[in-house]
Amino acid sequence: MANISLCMIVKNEEKHLPRCLESARPHVDEIVIVDTGSTDGTLEIAHRYGAKIFSFSWTGDFSEARNYALALVERPWVLWLDADEELDSAARTIDLRAECVKTDGDAFLVPIRNFRLDGSYEVHHAVRLFRKLAGISFEGAAHEGVDRWLGRFGRRVVPARFIVNHYGYALSEEELHRKLLRNLESLKKELARDPRDPTAHYMVGYTLFGLGERDEALRSLKTAYALKPPSKILECMILNLLSLDAYRREDYLRTERYARQSLAKISQQNTARLYLGLSLYAQERYKEAFPLLWQAYQFGRLPVLQRRTALTQEHFYKENGLLEVLAIAAQEAGERVLAAQFFRRYRMTFGETAEIIAREGLNLLYCGAYDQALDRLERSSTLGMPMEELAPPLAYSLFQSGRPEEAWALYQKYRQKFYQDIGGQNTAALLLAWKAQSSSGIEGAHGTPNQFVCVHDCTQ
Repeated sequence: MANISLCMIVKNEEKHLPRCLESARPHVDEIVIVDTGSTDGTLEIAHRYGAKIFSFSWTGDFSEARNYALALVERPWVLWLDADEELDSAARTIDLRAECVKTDGDAFLVPIRNFRLDGSYEVHHAVRLFRKLAGISFEGAAHEGVDRWLGRFGRRVVPARFIVNHYGYALSEEELHRKLLRNLESLKKELARDPRDPTAHYMVGYTLFGLGERDEALRSLKTAYALKPPSKILECMILNLLSLDAYRREDYLRTERYARQSLAKISQQNTARLYLGLSLYAQERYKEAFPLLWQAYQFGRLPVLQRRTALTQEHFYKENGLLEVLAIAAQEAGERVLAAQFFRRYRMTFGETAEIIAREGLNLLYCGAYDQALDRLERSSTLGMPMEELAPPLAYSLFQSGRPEEAWALYQKYRQKFYQDIGGQNTAALLLAWKAQSSSGIEGAHGTPNQFVCVHDCTQ
């Protein structure tokens, strides 16, 4: 079996450290903890878990502290965690020592699940378990890692079968702001040492973006791109942040341009596909947007261990927002069955709104599911959708469900609304024909989907 050292740097982590060490202890043969100035019970907890404890004077550079700790480990494999992290409970079913023995790689790329206060999370990937190779070192004053070193020397990195949970961003806005400012200070020091480092410019831009300093972030990102990133992955990550910035500024043509550039560099990714789909949707190019948004939605619903692409950092859109635009794109692209399913999924997952239920009803109506459409449209009315907007499709649903008198009453009350689009006009013609036939004593005067097509949309 391979022997593994847990390698950590800590400061005042008595709140988080027990959870971290408890999750890792079954998998490691040595715990090395470097303390940078704790004044709480952190060291007592570390002693309790049998850690080897060392001290290091904080310099503002995370890699310096990490490399000091790395030099102290004695085992051939290194697992590194922060105190506010833990190995996910699923890792208990995996023998990390055995994973290290059987791999032909030098490191494992691990999904990091970054939790927020509300329990939601985003995922990025980073090397967290690696061989202690000669000369290997952490790089980066903040957001540090050994990834760059491994890439520079062509070392093989393989996917991990375990997950790390990270709680360091489950903070209040004020706490998160302070943490990002601390990171920014370290990153600017690193940038001062090498002003032509595109990675440092990207990390500064990324952090400024998180702080809401969009104009300054944009300058850093453009500088990073102009300095010719050393890898296609970094190039795409810069382009993707530029695409996000353009999208938030409602510059959808620029969003599209950056997204297409990124996809041209690396097609196996989710982020550029997502932003391309959103930009096309915003331009009302629904048929082009729909397949892209559907792929992005499906990617976001994959289990964490299956969300693997060529990028280490993928962006995600909140599921409720993405599902809503996906459903509308499907509707506008003519994918009525799928649109009805998406609106139903939204309703079942995120709750009812008058507009969502009206859209579900309209798409059911187009599919010929008249009773279901009627139920949805009537429910939308009770939730506040104006009857004037619902009248034409509701009348058509009533008629096709065998309630022509009620449909006729709606037509009489909201007659003007029926003549504002072709669908309402067709429904009016259907009702007028029925009225004429029923007045002459002819029974069974019902239209069919082939005779009359209801195409009004009460939700625009």
